[in-house]
Order: sequence, then structure tokens, then C-alpha cells
Amino acid sequence: MSKELGTFHYDVTDIQRLIETGEVTERDVDDVEKVFESEFVASVELGRKIIETVATQLTPETDANQIFEILIQQPDFKKRAEQAKEIFQLFAEKIYESSDKSSGAMLNIGMELFKVEEKNNQKREEIRRVRESVADAQRLKQIREKLKT
Repeated sequence: MSKELGTFHYDVTDIQRLIETGEVTERDVDDVEKVFESEFVASVELGRKIIETVATQLTPETDANQIFEILIQQPDFKKRAEQAKEIFQLFAEKIYESSDKSSGAMLNIGMELFKVEEKNNQKREEIRRVRESVADAQRLKQIREKLKT
């Protein structure tokens, strides 16, 4: 389970406790899903802008080490590259080896290498499971209310 639900940070236990109260609605989950999807789109767009900047700095003579240096000089990549140098080196090598060095091709290489779709599909699955849990909790709440009467 993600550590983030909307703009608030939660762990799995916190989310489960909230769901069990019956106060979290499917509409709340819809809102979280919309935020997640818009953040995903914004993230891909940021990646596209960074890669476009990188693409303008490449020449046919640019080698993998130079591509790596260009990548890690990008402000949004710099911190991540310090923590995951090997994957950025691999990213640079894959760009170097590619016959298509357009920004679109480089973005596709990055999305595949960093498993962007896979990670986002995992988040979507987490949201689906939360939605199911919320629906179950809502049904349970309704049953309890009927039993009280």
C-alpha cells in the first residue's frame, strides 16, 4: 500500500482503520484516484520536459558517459541519480545504443527502464483494493444500522 493517500501520509494500518470506521466513502477513493492520475500525468510531463532538455544537448558524437553526465546535471534527476547511479548509467547506455535519440524515444526508454507504467499499475491496483474495502465497510455499516432498528 502506498504511503500517500491524497496529500496525507498514511500506512496500510492507518488506511485500514479509516476504512473500518465506515466514514471513508467510495467518493473519497474516487478523489484519491483522480489526484493519483493527475500526479501520474504531471510526472510523465515533467519527465518529457527533462528529456527534451537532454535531447537538445546530444550530438551524434555524444557517448554514454557524456549522456550520463548530461542526465545527472538535470536538477530533477540530480538527487535521484545520487541514490541510483547504476540505473542512470544504464539509462545513458540505452540512450547511447538507441538509433533513435528523439525525446520521445528517450522518454520511452526511461519509462520502460524505471518501470513507470508497472509502478503506476501497482498503485492503481492498490486503489482498487481500497475501493473494494470501502464498499465492504459501507455494506457492513448499513447492515449494522439495519440491525439496530
